[in-house]
Amino acid sequence: MFGPLTLIGRDPLVFVLLVVTFLMGVMLRGVVQAHVAARLGDDSARQEGYGVPEPSVHFDVVGAALYVLLGVALSRPVPLTLRGRRAVYALVSGPLTLLVWALLLLVLQRAQQNAFAGADVLGQALGLAAYASTLHAVFYLLPLPHLDGGRLVFLAGPRGARRALAHLEGPGVLVTYIVWVVLYLSNVLVQVAAPLWAGLQWLISRLPW
Repeated sequence: MFGPLTLIGRDPLVFVLLVVTFLMGVMLRGVVQAHVAARLGDDSARQEGYGVPEPSVHFDVVGAALYVLLGVALSRPVPLTLRGRRAVYALVSGPLTLLVWALLLLVLQRAQQNAFAGADVLGQALGLAAYASTLHAVFYLLPLPHLDGGRLVFLAGPRGARRALAHLEGPGVLVTYIVWVVLYLSNVLVQVAAPLWAGLQWLISRLPW
């Protein structure tokens, strides 16, 4: 699967469930970042509405459409005024939230398999959303415009790294989309995320049911 759009023809219900469950996780990523930033003394994100999972706050129409086409969901960056270590804590909480969300979806998938074995559509959507969340947890850490990794460089990185990243600000988010396509199609992103995905699967295998 590249973008969820490929599911519409053969599994429209899986498409809907996947989009809803995965984008909820991406929104929760922003919500957590807003609340962590507030705990660290920067309440600007919560004041602008990022503290609640409101789609119109976290996404724009173009970003949502490109997710459906390309499989990468770039939400609006959560506004931060923090610097240094506090900025690191706030930004890293985003990818960590995606991993926790992926684990929760896998737990729900296991519960569905045990209690409602016939609901294969739901289980498939939960599994796909969990995997997409894991891929995005890795991707968001890359030092690229619009991503948490890129913002880490700007808010807490050395001057040389900030200067190098500034050269990418011209084309901006277009670079990030291109990198996603290249890393996904080349299987590099999948390979990098594989240990995390295996770890989540191992945790699920430890469940007593």
